[in-house]
Amino acid sequence: MVRKLSVLVAMIVLLVPALASAQSYKPTFGSVTSGQDALASGLTGTIQFENEKERKLEVVFQQEQAWVLWGPKVKVGPAEVFVAGSVGYMQGAPWAGPLVSVDLPIGKVGGQKVSVSTFHWPCFFFGQWEPTGWRYDGKPPNPEAIKYGYLGSVSMSIGPLSFSYGALDFLDDPWNAIPGVAYKQNVTKTISVSGSVSRNINTKSWMFLVGASWQRPDPEKEKK
Repeated sequence: MVRKLSVLVAMIVLLVPALASAQSYKPTFGSVTSGQDALASGLTGTIQFENEKERKLEVVFQQEQAWVLWGPKVKVGPAEVFVAGSVGYMQGAPWAGPLVSVDLPIGKVGGQKVSVSTFHWPCFFFGQWEPTGWRYDGKPPNPEAIKYGYLGSVSMSIGPLSFSYGALDFLDDPWNAIPGVAYKQNVTKTISVSGSVSRNINTKSWMFLVGASWQRPDPEKEKK
């Protein structure tokens, strides 16, 4: 499995910069996190690119998985909508699926920006492949007819603080609710640190995540 994941990572490392260069993509965001939440496990690296046509490319690496997201960002009234296709590799199994996210600013409270957001991300595993970490307790490979996973979330942000509620349905696991809270603190105009805590309702355990990120300044905001 490690060898297969290494091959995938190597391919992504070689192909993504070439694609980004060919399509005039520029890096806009990068982060490194450690810990666990609904998506992350262990050490996670993320880098995002955007081009003048408002298309976004995101690459994520973790110890046991990696994925690529690509698609357009569009404005629908005041909301920013991101519609993407994704492919990835998890614990020996390739997968693919669509993603839709919506971020809607709704005003200010006490001088702090307030927004609500949601995303929905189903994925499908190919053929007989299935993540090895989900074959446990003597169970046969996924008894469901379709090897399917889904993660969705709604959240509200008030300044640096955000509250979220996620829903996870992964393979033959029961539905899982994941409420959480996160805090982000700017260190400079481009660098910030963050931390989050969320609750895995199925396992009745807490998940903690810390990280640091870089965000390219918005040229339009810089002019103001």
